[in-house]
Amino acid sequence: MTENAHPDKLLFSVNCFTGPAFVLEWDGNKLLYEVGASGKYVVLDNKQAIIPDNIKWTKFWSDVRNIGVWYWQKQYDNKVCDGIDWELDLVSCNREVRSQGFAAYPPKGTGDPSEAFKQLLRAFGELMSDQDFIRRWYLNSWS
Repeated sequence: MTENAHPDKLLFSVNCFTGPAFVLEWDGNKLLYEVGASGKYVVLDNKQAIIPDNIKWTKFWSDVRNIGVWYWQKQYDNKVCDGIDWELDLVSCNREVRSQGFAAYPPKGTGDPSEAFKQLLRAFGELMSDQDFIRRWYLNSWS
């Protein structure tokens, strides 16, 4: 099955209790990216609107399939006091995944960000053509 270029729904957020947070959301016309400080209450700022072309969307959907995102469980939880909260709500062409976690990551629920989770972060960075996002979230975020 081939996905549409644009998603029917896309929401992806990561909230590091002692670090940065971001939200990515498709509004039907553009991808909105907000990043900011975190903590008990997330304060987002620096909102950007991004309009990826169809080539970027095609690569993104290929990455989503290759990573296995469509098969992620609904919930991953490591039962610790603090950690990274994340949520993914992705719908395209009658396929959907709604998955979230707290200090645990797909596909096995491990306590450290899995390669699959980091690859999804990279895929979002490439979709946005944002090398800073890739450096911050894919390459350096978990040390």
